[in-house]
Amino acid sequence: DYGVAPDKLRVIPAGYDETLIYPVGALNRDALRSKLGYEGKAVVSFGRPCERNGYDLLIQAFAEVVARDTAARLSLVIDGSPRNIDEMRVIRNCEELTRTLGLDRHVRFVRSAPAEEIVDHLRAADLFVLPSRYEPLGMAAVEAMACGTPVVVTTHGGLFRMLRFGIDGLFADPFEPDDLGMTILKTLRHPKLAERLARNGAQTARA
Repeated sequence: DYGVAPDKLRVIPAGYDETLIYPVGALNRDALRSKLGYEGKAVVSFGRPCERNGYDLLIQAFAEVVARDTAARLSLVIDGSPRNIDEMRVIRNCEELTRTLGLDRHVRFVRSAPAEEIVDHLRAADLFVLPSRYEPLGMAAVEAMACGTPVVVTTHGGLFRMLRFGIDGLFADPFEPDDLGMTILKTLRHPKLAERLARNGAQTARA
């Protein structure tokens, strides 16, 4: 399309540092949950507060989750401080949506978490959700898998095509709150499924 010679181009694939991102044992995970304030059946999502990332869609789906399991808790970990008016608006809208849906006790916003803490949030949760409206890949989900945390990812992007449903991950349409909510519930309600996703997901991420 741009007339650039192939010998002028080099592809650097996405990846993660496996000396920093890896699973931890049950005792360490319990300690992280206590340190970071995780309770109940903990779901986490992580990224910048932009509309594409679909936090509002996840909050709507989480109302469906809470209606069926009151022990469910959602932590939205914001990557850095808002950089512009649009990102501030996204956060305000999500906070208002949380109040409107009566989810104040079930949804919390973790703002400007230090970079070194992000991986601990991924380890502490029972499930990571990538609810993006569109996501070319979704490295946050890959990092969660590498931490041994089960994942639910969006069907609007590339990552779900690389996963085997029910084997190393689950995927759902974030534009369908019922679909996303019930997919989240599958992992929270079925420990054997969660264990299989955690084990196989970590192997897939490393591969």
